[in-house]
Amino acid sequence: METANTGIFWYVDDCPIPEGLSALKVSQNMRLALSKLNYNGKVFIHAYGDSQKILEDLNPSGDETLDFGKASISDVKPAVFVKHTPGNFDYRGTTAIYTQDDESTPLFMLHHSSGDKDAMLGRILVDFMIWAIDNPAPANIILVLGSNMSRRQQEFKNALLQVNILRYNIHFAYPQNATCPSLPSVHIKWLWESLSSGGNPEEEEEEEKNED
Repeated sequence: METANTGIFWYVDDCPIPEGLSALKVSQNMRLALSKLNYNGKVFIHAYGDSQKILEDLNPSGDETLDFGKASISDVKPAVFVKHTPGNFDYRGTTAIYTQDDESTPLFMLHHSSGDKDAMLGRILVDFMIWAIDNPAPANIILVLGSNMSRRQQEFKNALLQVNILRYNIHFAYPQNATCPSLPSVHIKWLWESLSSGGNPEEEEEEEKNED
């Protein structure tokens, strides 16, 4: 899976941006975490949440490692710019953040959430299935969701079973204060606090603790 593409589908309302970080820093950390697993293909991050708030908080105070400025007026390096596509309501989102050095793969793509969790989970479900069609296996799918998937849990189980049969590598991330839902097709589990900080999956973290 080293050169396979990875699609990350991140529900920000349930797995929020950690205090003191920005969505850009989190996207950087998630790529770092994957690189530790030797995942070196392209990473496509889809963030579902309050897109305006995420854009306003791209450079929170205290985030010294990413000096991006405001997304719409970034003159500093590494500069970022925003592309809005209001007519585009497919899985590529309505807003994408790029660096000036690479316009081929966005740092992440935004999908605005109205706050209706059931509707947004349904959107994520459809989006990752369409992404899978456009990115044939071998490829990695990472769902970053909370434990309460409402009535959508069975739908996710069925969809993940289908992509598992097609030989996709499936990851699931959830917050530390939640319980991971029963999803038998998931191969690798993460705590959101670890993935968002560039850490390791659950089993590898347990092994490190045991070695200590």
